[in-house]
Amino acid sequence: MSSTKLPLPAPSANYYRNPRSFLEDLGPPISRYPYDGIQQVWSIWETELHRQQANVQDSEWVLFTGVDEESFTRDFLNSPVKTISGSWNSYDKTSRLLLTRMPSSQAHEIAAHTFEHLLLKALEPMALDTKIKCMGSATCHGDGGSKRPDTQYQPKRLPRGRTTADWPTVVLEVAVSEPASKLMSDVRYWLRQSDGAVQVVLTLRVDRRIPEVTLEKWERNEDHDNRRPHREQSITIRKRATEVIEFRGDPLVIAFEKLFLRQPSAPREEDVRLGEEELRYLANSIWGVQGFHVDEDEA
Repeated sequence: MSSTKLPLPAPSANYYRNPRSFLEDLGPPISRYPYDGIQQVWSIWETELHRQQANVQDSEWVLFTGVDEESFTRDFLNSPVKTISGSWNSYDKTSRLLLTRMPSSQAHEIAAHTFEHLLLKALEPMALDTKIKCMGSATCHGDGGSKRPDTQYQPKRLPRGRTTADWPTVVLEVAVSEPASKLMSDVRYWLRQSDGAVQVVLTLRVDRRIPEVTLEKWERNEDHDNRRPHREQSITIRKRATEVIEFRGDPLVIAFEKLFLRQPSAPREEDVRLGEEELRYLANSIWGVQGFHVDEDEA
């Protein structure tokens, strides 16, 4: 099985001009609207949902501009309305940008939950599945803004100098038919805002139109002066019209010390590996809720 090395996407000029901002680069199909209060948010969501239902290429994300910290805290972070408080994904304080997600698709939720199931299952033989903290979409705050991942992980026992309020070690972000700029903004936030505390960012991109899933692993390049994100792995699982499933790339490997912040201390402790069988199961779980044909023995 061959390994395909893909080039790193070229960052836009914004990446260099304002390194503390992480949402500036987001463009179509993500719609932008100047923020004008919560009532406007409901109206825009209704419009965007209709567009999404009419055109499968439309985005599940909406970006609001001109959102100051007071408005973000009052209207979203501390909103008593669960739909509103749970809708925001990222707040870029530097550029006053707020990224919100309309009600999540089943594919989005299944992707995150199935990955977590596979990760914990891989830790079982090491007797470490109960030693990891699954922190879901809890909010993380950096100097440049705040963000919620789709799911995040941290060892229950932290080394000296780290606290439970600190950043996760591994993060997963899921996107359904989103542009590369959306996932790159996620990667930049976690690796830059955490100042290296987040060891691994995993991005899972689900195509809405065809049965295709792309999983990538990103880490910070400590050998480079500006410590830019570096793509360590790219794995694509695709089902052809002939029902043949193609798997491109190597098994996903999460280094033990990056997840647990320590070296293995027992013979059974090793890097976490999700191979072709596990990733096929992940892809089929997603495709099943998307309405693509999946054989019962594959799901």
